[in-house]
Amino acid sequence: MSSSKSVLRSALAATGLVAAALLVAGCGATAETAPTGPAQKGGTLNLAPEAEVLSFVPGRAIQRPEINILAQVLQGLFVFDSEDRIRPLLVSSYKKSPDLTEWTFHLRPDVKFSDGKPLTPADVVFSIEAAEKSVTWGTLYEQITSVTAKGPSTVVIKTDSPAPTLPAVLALFPAGIMPKDFGGKTEAQFGQQPMGTGPFQVTSWKHGSSITLERNPYYWKKGLPLLEKVVYFPSPNDNSRVSQLKAEQLEIISKPPVALLNQLEVTPGLSLVFAEDNEMGTLLLNARKPLFKDPRGREAVNLALNRDEITQAAFKGYGRPGASFFPPTMLYAKHIKPPVQDAAKAKALLAEAVAASGESPDIELTIEVGEENANAAAQVIQQELQAVGFTVTIKPLEAGTLYEQDEAGEFDTSLTNFYSLLHDPVEQAGFYPSTDGFWTGAADSKEIGALVAKAAQEVDPRERERLYHEIQQLVFERNDLIVLFYAPATSVASTKVSGFKVNSVDLYNLEEVGFAK
Repeated sequence: MSSSKSVLRSALAATGLVAAALLVAGCGATAETAPTGPAQKGGTLNLAPEAEVLSFVPGRAIQRPEINILAQVLQGLFVFDSEDRIRPLLVSSYKKSPDLTEWTFHLRPDVKFSDGKPLTPADVVFSIEAAEKSVTWGTLYEQITSVTAKGPSTVVIKTDSPAPTLPAVLALFPAGIMPKDFGGKTEAQFGQQPMGTGPFQVTSWKHGSSITLERNPYYWKKGLPLLEKVVYFPSPNDNSRVSQLKAEQLEIISKPPVALLNQLEVTPGLSLVFAEDNEMGTLLLNARKPLFKDPRGREAVNLALNRDEITQAAFKGYGRPGASFFPPTMLYAKHIKPPVQDAAKAKALLAEAVAASGESPDIELTIEVGEENANAAAQVIQQELQAVGFTVTIKPLEAGTLYEQDEAGEFDTSLTNFYSLLHDPVEQAGFYPSTDGFWTGAADSKEIGALVAKAAQEVDPRERERLYHEIQQLVFERNDLIVLFYAPATSVASTKVSGFKVNSVDLYNLEEVGFAK
């Protein structure tokens, strides 16, 4: 997931945390591409993601910048490509049992890691077992009962129940294939310099400054990648990224300020690249806090907010008010509507919650520093909450610190954008129980977890949809995770760059990207 803190868009992001099928500023809901032309080989591409990287260990990664960088280094058995298809990547063929509980994968014979060592079934077994152990993503792989190497090129995965979404979850980055035992490194060492079978390898990571990737000399796709180097310059300041792009210090930036989109769209030499509206803007309420442990305190926040005003302030017409924690293209429960603002009722509920909990309504709202969209939304949220009796202090934090506090449950309220990495709900739904309600400490996350597990193994499409609608309704009613809006993920690319594509969940592969001749 990535964000204003965008983390898991479906479901992640996925995540992902997945995407909203809307028309945005005249752009269709499908993923878009920068203008392309013949590309030459060589050169260094400079990009600026919106946040610093925290970890390159697949099971620990959670922000979109680190996920997109990992996608250039690690590959999975399957891939969610730029055309939104799940297709085999490191497997040449596979078969599944009639009951979908046993899957046999035959690995490609020509794949090597960036140190020249061949991919083996043992590497696959190690990597998938590591995904199962992930604190954040492990629930996606709970159905797996065994991963076994069979001979020199075959892996068999067995599950305890039908697993119709197994190829999808194997396409997600937590199941990216690493060398067995982290290639002889500790997990922490691997997280600093990951190694995989992808088109690039990490050669330098200057924390807080830059991350350099260079061409993998053993890449199994002949003639690729085109670029010699890719350098990432994480930058949490929206306007700084735009200035550097205009000064031709960068070729691609992510998440430009919404207020500048109309201007950037008509700037010569630049091209806007939209992913579908898969950003899910949320206000997290920490249910461990006495005031929000009381359901009246959470409902007071929900009814105090005017989603139309918040969405307009943050996205200037590029987003729309939200309600369900599933984006609109992901088995969305259409009967769930954004609640109507009711300040009088919110004020009464807050008074009751304060009296019952004995806790003052003084709260802190954390947002990502330098993120203009989040700041604009936070200003409106602050005004509307204070109008019903809260005292709200806005606290901007660097993205990495903000994520760490969210994961540790060390916040009162947090403005966070989630995203999914798949159109299938298996990731988005799974993220809720695996993180105790998106880190809110929701008391019913285990109850919802049982429904999530049931939906993941359901093969009947209608029953599966019914289960996911029930999950959405339960989360909606709790008010720990207050969904404010859905919005597009946007990048801006120089027209000197050829072949830059994002899929509908804002993931990209740079192996065919180059500079126009």
